[in-house]
Amino acid sequence: MKRNLIALLPAAALALLLIGPTDPTAAQQAASEKKFEDFDQVIKGAKEFEGLFRLYLKDDRLFAEIQLGQFNQPFLCPIAVARGLGIGGDTLNFGEQWVLMFRRVGDKVHLIRRNVHFQAKKNSAVAKAVETTYADSVLMSLRIHSVHPSRGSVLINFNDIFMTDFAQLGIGGFDSSRSVWGKVKAFPRNVELEVAATYSGGFHDGSVIDSRGATVVIHYGLCQLPEDGYQPRIADDRVGHFLTVVKDFSTDSKDTTFVRYVNRWRLERAEPVDPKNPNKLSAPKKKIIFWIEKSVPEEYRAYVREGILEWNKAFEKIGFRDAIEVRQQESEDFDPEDINYNTFRWITTDRGFARGPSRAN
Repeated sequence: MKRNLIALLPAAALALLLIGPTDPTAAQQAASEKKFEDFDQVIKGAKEFEGLFRLYLKDDRLFAEIQLGQFNQPFLCPIAVARGLGIGGDTLNFGEQWVLMFRRVGDKVHLIRRNVHFQAKKNSAVAKAVETTYADSVLMSLRIHSVHPSRGSVLINFNDIFMTDFAQLGIGGFDSSRSVWGKVKAFPRNVELEVAATYSGGFHDGSVIDSRGATVVIHYGLCQLPEDGYQPRIADDRVGHFLTVVKDFSTDSKDTTFVRYVNRWRLERAEPVDPKNPNKLSAPKKKIIFWIEKSVPEEYRAYVREGILEWNKAFEKIGFRDAIEVRQQESEDFDPEDINYNTFRWITTDRGFARGPSRAN
């Protein structure tokens, strides 16, 4: 009996060896995955939107899938009032473009607003000083609901961002229980979202019937920045322009560190300049298209069209033929707040002036 026991001991040791110590990396990964919900279960039954971000609308929650390559990348966030408060059609942050970024920090995703007002020549000593002096703003820490098992992308809830007073309207307390998602659209380079947001107690104006429930439709966009290749133009103080201004600490100017860029269209000739006929006009590679929104009364549309097309004469002076084209919106084929469209809108307001906001990237 004693001999049999001795014979079994090596076999037991071998069995333990074969089972072996647990792989610490695999164990950590398994433990990490258990922190999050199953991806397929979270999005089960959701309506899916394929675009810049994969969006999943499930009941009253809108989930967004952030790909690995989308972290630490800048996205433009235009905001507008689509309807309500007597200011429907107002563009809220056109003078102060919001550049947002998603950054994964452990089990959270930080929503960051980039500080783009200060700069210096890349890789210079001054650039390091600027980096030390000025920082971005961390706006939110967002919960990761799930991680895709093969893509590695993470799932966050856009309610945590947009079902709040993210637009900073300051018209009372935001009530998420009385706020709902409106339009949700996804395109290859942008997503467009609408929130019917209800505030209470802080807005007393004749345009709202009862301040206990001031509902306003807010339009948010998240847009990928365009490709490189745009040639910026320095502003001239002798000519009035809408400007984008940055403080450049590496500038050689003794007068000021501010650099002022003209907000202008990216017009490029479709045909190169002919040395034998340098004044020959060329069509642009991409026209400037203005849409007359269907809110414009029919009796005025022809005059609006003529007024917009009158600007073609100015573009002819710099070598472009038919730089501007005007089209009429006939149906709900797009949202005027969508950053991809230039629109001429008809607004009803007691304020007697025109508005011409634009966005620059």
